Amino acid sequence: MIIGIDARSLIGKRAGVGRYLHNLLENLSGIDEENQYILYLHEEAGWVAGRPNFSEKKINLPFLENYFTWLHLRLPPELLTHRVDVFHFPFYTMPLVVNHRSVVTIHDITFGLHPEWFSLKGKIAQIPFCRFAARHADRIIACSKTTKNDILRMYRVSEEKIEVIYEAADPMFRVMSKRDALERARSECGIKDRFFLYVGVIHLRRNVERLLKAFKLFSAKSPDYQLVLIGKVEWPYLDVKKLIEELGLDGRVIHLGYVEDSMLPLIYNSAECFVYPSLYEGFGLPVLEAMACGTPVITSDNSSLSELFADAVFLIDPYSVEQMGQAMSLLVEDTGLRDELISKGLEKVKEFSWRKTAEKTLQVYKEVAEG
Repeated sequence: MIIGIDARSLIGKRAGVGRYLHNLLENLSGIDEENQYILYLHEEAGWVAGRPNFSEKKINLPFLENYFTWLHLRLPPELLTHRVDVFHFPFYTMPLVVNHRSVVTIHDITFGLHPEWFSLKGKIAQIPFCRFAARHADRIIACSKTTKNDILRMYRVSEEKIEVIYEAADPMFRVMSKRDALERARSECGIKDRFFLYVGVIHLRRNVERLLKAFKLFSAKSPDYQLVLIGKVEWPYLDVKKLIEELGLDGRVIHLGYVEDSMLPLIYNSAECFVYPSLYEGFGLPVLEAMACGTPVITSDNSSLSELFADAVFLIDPYSVEQMGQAMSLLVEDTGLRDELISKGLEKVKEFSWRKTAEKTLQVYKEVAEG
């Protein structure tokens, strides 16, 4: 079997779909030496070295290079001359013209459920193309039952067409020496001894404004703690610096922006607690990353977060600033609860593995290729 994969997400900083694809391919290469994999990219990734059944195919579109022109204008003609048995599109969309059997991964359909959270450009780029992919792909991989149910409700496709395959934390997220981790976090990032942590894009659906207000309530009683925000700001833009100033939190909130992979596990390990008050998630990978590092988690009682993690995290109403602030205080004051969440989190992480993800994905490839 020859499997083609849109692998452009391997290029650049690894996050989101890039992390998903990297771990999926790493584990496919570990369990499958029989089938051939062709990774289609716009530039060389250097990923296939030492993997004899993997190859890269670089195709570009000079002077007109972006995600959609590559996908819809450049890739289809290339596939006319390259026979593959199944093609996997890992990022919710596929070409309008494709002459191979296809699999598409849909991580969530936030843009369809909450279009008010996205720019006009974003809605035009995502909503119709995701709908097209859901209806025309031979199989859909959804990363949670929540996402599966959303797809069924929004796009009215056959339930048998959707396979739920969970993701997992990258192996780099693991328990480390808290003392050593904190020492590096202090020296390289300016972080104090005790802090709450948020990791993810700064976006309306991630609810960072309420998180800052909740931290203000918490810090009135516990002024020695910091809140560390990691992630770039996306549209609609929240002026984090201005809001921090307005709330009187200068020096107590640090926005680090993008952090290199080498530092991220250290910061997770150093945190007193991870707070993830998202208004909607298709999976919620940062929650799993935090638990894998032995960090207790406060997160929202909605979407995939309650589906996947309810028995191992402290759930809150993400719309309630007061409840969020109270949860932060409780996790600081109640060491028994904190230890219980750490223990349950480490057990929960064991339920997810990239090897299982790869095995189930490979089975989907086989079923689709066989028709």
